Amino acid sequence: MNKLLMLLVLVSSSVFAGDDGWTSFIDYEGQIKVPVSINGFEGFAILDTGATHSSINESFVVKNKINFTKGGKVRITGVSGRLTTHYFKDINVSLLGKLVKFKKMSSSKLNENQRTVLIGMDFLHNFIIKIDYPNNRLRFINRDDMDLKENKNVTADFNDSMNGLIVNVGIEKNKVLKLLLDTGNAGGILLDRKVANRYGLLDRYPIEDGIGRGVVRTIKLKQFSVSDVQFGPYTLDNVVMRVPAVGEPYLVSDLYSAYDRGNRRKRIDGLLGYDVLKRFVLTIDYKTRYVHIEMPD
Repeated sequence: MNKLLMLLVLVSSSVFAGDDGWTSFIDYEGQIKVPVSINGFEGFAILDTGATHSSINESFVVKNKINFTKGGKVRITGVSGRLTTHYFKDINVSLLGKLVKFKKMSSSKLNENQRTVLIGMDFLHNFIIKIDYPNNRLRFINRDDMDLKENKNVTADFNDSMNGLIVNVGIEKNKVLKLLLDTGNAGGILLDRKVANRYGLLDRYPIEDGIGRGVVRTIKLKQFSVSDVQFGPYTLDNVVMRVPAVGEPYLVSDLYSAYDRGNRRKRIDGLLGYDVLKRFVLTIDYKTRYVHIEMPD
């Protein structure tokens, strides 16, 4: 991994151990949004399992005249392109009632003032995370308090190069997609265009125009709905699939290329987002690669 992307978070795996209850979150256009406080200024964070590292909105820093120490340059890479920016040092974030110190956090131009910081995998991989989408609540669980080995019901693997989780999703009975589980993806399945062409998906379904907003830029998309989508033990109907329009940049193949310890490349076909995840209660342990999904009570 590029050393510029190794933005460390000073947080122990037991930082939320005393909090055994649920915390409500805001469903903000398909993203998980929670209140935060930085240097006494209130704002909101987006929890994004598709982001390698956390970042802070440049406009929030300027507006509130926060005098963070600037570090060197860092490259932010999203599915819609790449951006070179700088990072700030030693940022204290009050998140879910706990104070977390980010040793480094990159500066970014998040779309709106509604997004103060983006919390990525540099923080989230420290915990077992339980996300109850239908009831808009979540909790962080210490690994000593839960073992998912017996209850896992989703085939998953870890993308070591991007600190992300790859899950199997079946379509059309006999096709298996390898998708990065991405809570920052407000759509359904965002698929690499060459994968969609390989399976002939753009020729078999009614196509509509759409747009996708990324951390770098907005791109034009083509979208369609698919039924009989298999995720874990469940079969889903009317799942929205999105594919970049011809000529639009889409960096899944390069950005999310994963390699195991034997330096063998793992296939990644796209991103799995909100339109699928919104149906479930997810329990995820990134360290063990165990994932359990269930319908809510």
